[in-house]
Amino acid sequence: MIRGGLGDRFVTLAAAILDPKAHKLTVINAGHMSPRMLRAATAELSDVISIEQSGLPLGVMPEFEFEAVTLSLEPGDTVTIFTDGVTDAMSPAGELFGAAGVDRYLTLEEDATADVIRPKRAGERMMQAVRRHANGRPQNDDIALVCFGRLPPGVSGPGTAVTKVKK
Repeated sequence: MIRGGLGDRFVTLAAAILDPKAHKLTVINAGHMSPRMLRAATAELSDVISIEQSGLPLGVMPEFEFEAVTLSLEPGDTVTIFTDGVTDAMSPAGELFGAAGVDRYLTLEEDATADVIRPKRAGERMMQAVRRHANGRPQNDDIALVCFGRLPPGVSGPGTAVTKVKK
């Protein structure tokens, strides 16, 4: 256990190291929800790190060894890391936004333009969807969302959006 007054509490963490020159992303997950990746070439949305590769939350087991996963980012790919405040956002009727809500707003629609796959736009769409879902209901938890990716050749502009809403 972690020493220092945390008692039976723990911390989840998803840490990523981006190598923009090699277009590689290395991820370690400590009990956090897996970041999601949208592959532009196939429009496939998947976990960046599997449940089997995810580790325990920090503080649960001393000296636990975490597995790092490295993957390539192809042009147009977008990675989204988010806290459970996103999935736990509740509507006035008490319905959770949920993992399905996350996937619904990260998946490309048939009529989507290339702009939708850009990381900045993906983050904006997700936060707008969470706000619409909550419809003024107070948050249960902090909401943090980070979207980044590899822009397609010839596309300029901001490629990263970071949004954090404090409780």
